[in-house]
Amino acid sequence: MLRTLVAGVVIAAPILFATPAHADAADFIDYLESNGIPSPTRAIAADAVDLGNAICGLYSAAVDAGRNANREVMNTLAQDGNPNPAVWTVGAVTYLCPQYEYLLP
Repeated sequence: MLRTLVAGVVIAAPILFATPAHADAADFIDYLESNGIPSPTRAIAADAVDLGNAICGLYSAAVDAGRNANREVMNTLAQDGNPNPAVWTVGAVTYLCPQYEYLLP
């Protein structure tokens, strides 16, 4: 039992600590609000962070597949009816997955 638990922790540790130290959800929310996208409740702020993390996931998938991440993310957000895809994309990359900042125009 202990061996299984230790093995699980060893496997999960890189996943739990994979987020860069300077990834900051509060700064992401502040960025969105300063760009006209309010988060008046904790639930809405949590949903905004979830969308930001989904954008990071789209970047990761596009980069891994060798596709144009910016175009893919912007098209996906626009197709989903997001009226501010550039604001969301820049904010997510800047505050939640800065490892992709080099891809921003």
